[in-house]
Amino acid sequence: MAIKKKDEPTRADFELIEEFLAPERELTKLPGEHKAEHEARLPGHPQFDIEGFVSHFNENIVGAYNKGVGDTVLPADIGVARSLIPAGTAALRDFSYIAPEIPQFHRENCVGCMKCVTECPDTAILAKVIPEKDLEKRLLKIEDTEDRKLIESHFAKTKKYYDLMQKKGVEPGLFGIFIDPSKCKGCAECVSVCHEMGYDALSMIEKRGNTVEVYKKSFHFFKKLPETPKEYIIEKSIADIMLTNRALLYVGGAGSCAGCGEATAIRMMLAATGFQYGPENIAIVAATGCNTVYGSTYPYNPFLVPWINSLFENAPAVAMGIRDQWNRIGWQKKRLWVLGGDGALYDIGFQSLSRLLTSGMDIKVLILDTQVYSNTGGQASTSTYPSQEAKMAAFGKSLKGKTENRKEIARILM
Repeated sequence: MAIKKKDEPTRADFELIEEFLAPERELTKLPGEHKAEHEARLPGHPQFDIEGFVSHFNENIVGAYNKGVGDTVLPADIGVARSLIPAGTAALRDFSYIAPEIPQFHRENCVGCMKCVTECPDTAILAKVIPEKDLEKRLLKIEDTEDRKLIESHFAKTKKYYDLMQKKGVEPGLFGIFIDPSKCKGCAECVSVCHEMGYDALSMIEKRGNTVEVYKKSFHFFKKLPETPKEYIIEKSIADIMLTNRALLYVGGAGSCAGCGEATAIRMMLAATGFQYGPENIAIVAATGCNTVYGSTYPYNPFLVPWINSLFENAPAVAMGIRDQWNRIGWQKKRLWVLGGDGALYDIGFQSLSRLLTSGMDIKVLILDTQVYSNTGGQASTSTYPSQEAKMAAFGKSLKGKTENRKEIARILM
């Protein structure tokens, strides 16, 4: 279907739409038609080519938006009509131009605590542990001396992965930290948490000349490395599981604000759930809010698991319907999450949340409580603290911020 954007639609446009929808209307159940009769005339194969759609989407649609011309040159397509965005398309987004600074790694100070990796909201700083001899072989394959030194500078000998492994009789591992310049927004959260831990293994440096290209070269090496061997991973440690690929289910490239704490929380939730159950066994019902905006800023989707958004107030109700159907078809082991902010789950969706909780259904809920309506500019919500200043709760001589008590949802749920 190829309807170009123009000032006013023409008759030809509407005729094209009618022609396109005709096959689907033939599949629609007719008034008075018995269910068995309707199902008998349905074709036995899918009507939607998923693989073809994903390939076309990544190459043509994401490609056009990356060039900055997507909203002017692309025709209308069935994906937009169905509100579909393939998984992980935000991995193709490049943020390397938006920040003047980028973190630099100082391996001599690193202890391998992984705080920088778990804190990053954009999956822009990642780590792996590589057995010493394996890394030596890989470094020897790099012909250019300066390039070899560059890659080597990303690996540290830490007590946890090197010294303790030697004592256990396991080949010592070198801990590598790499920054993806295409995902880093320069928020410096990683630098701050490393400083607070007292290590100072990261600092912000100004991007100059070929800085981004050098970082891209290093990260390209990182992406070709094998997974961290299981010998180096303590599976009960959230930090250690971030060394595995199956925990990385939020690819970055989202349109969230730099340093967004919500994105960090979502990454960690997906990491823990994904490591335990696998990405094929997770789905999310997201209430309208910040998370659905930066999670689907067209055409960029940072999630590698299926998720759906209906309305601001009904995510728990939608999740109940999904869970019920899953249980009917034997998908009891799949994990279902509800995401929403304090506006969606403390306020307008509180009744729906209450119904979900009394149902006893196997559904997890993550409330992204920012204590204001973040997506609409910072208005007070029922999770805002008394005397806190927010929009519609000004603080000054006459008004002293929010006058109502905070809704303590944890105490209510207990």
